[in-house]
Amino acid sequence: CPLRRYATPPPPCGGGTKRDISGEIVTFSLSAVPRSPLLWGRVGRSAGWGRYKIPLVFFVPARYNSCRKGVDVMQSNLAYEFEEERREEIINGKVVMMASPTLNHNFVAGNIYALFFNYLDNRPCTPFSDNTKVILSETEHYIPDMMVVCDPNKFGKNCIHGAPDLVVEVLSPKTARNDRGFKKDAYEKHGVREYWIVSPGERTIEQYVLRDGRFVLHNVYAQFPQFMLDDMKEEERAAVVTEFQSVLFDDLTIRLDDVFKRVT
Repeated sequence: CPLRRYATPPPPCGGGTKRDISGEIVTFSLSAVPRSPLLWGRVGRSAGWGRYKIPLVFFVPARYNSCRKGVDVMQSNLAYEFEEERREEIINGKVVMMASPTLNHNFVAGNIYALFFNYLDNRPCTPFSDNTKVILSETEHYIPDMMVVCDPNKFGKNCIHGAPDLVVEVLSPKTARNDRGFKKDAYEKHGVREYWIVSPGERTIEQYVLRDGRFVLHNVYAQFPQFMLDDMKEEERAAVVTEFQSVLFDDLTIRLDDVFKRVT
């Protein structure tokens, strides 16, 4: 069933009963749960806060740990669930839920992480794959697709506190605006030294470098499809860039074929 956001959440200290698909009356309470657009329900053919043809599944944000004692959903039916963790970022002070990435997105992010993981073995800097949160400020909590941190003092128990040295964001239709806008500006402001924006669809890498407190586009690299290479003259084909170096790690050669391996 798809996830849908409800415009009108239940009362902050309310409760009630609903009839599930088996006809059984199920009691639930939501005391101490804040009024928030972050309350979600999973529904099939029915929607809204009126009568339900199928059971609801409530999701309460992880940061409302203090309210969990007020959430009591009876487990009389397997359709009732409670989700412990959800992936979310805080962008410009607003909570933004993260959609599940595509396979191509995962291929690219994983390929880049593997390159840095192997290169940084027994070196002072540490690469982090997707699912590691970085906290830049109270209004800027991000989960980059890949990052490298060279200062161990920034390591927290469950996240990174402060700017990574290198950040990679892999574009998707829903994240491109933030990756090129709010997040890019925040990485620049907080001192990320190198920033990549990678497009699996276009098979391109934009490489930005921090100069005098501002991101400067260092270069753009593209993997050309074979039919375009076949149409090129020999000298044109010889001029095509197929690999490059990170500005921070100039002895690491990154092949575009390795970055976009398995991408379809």
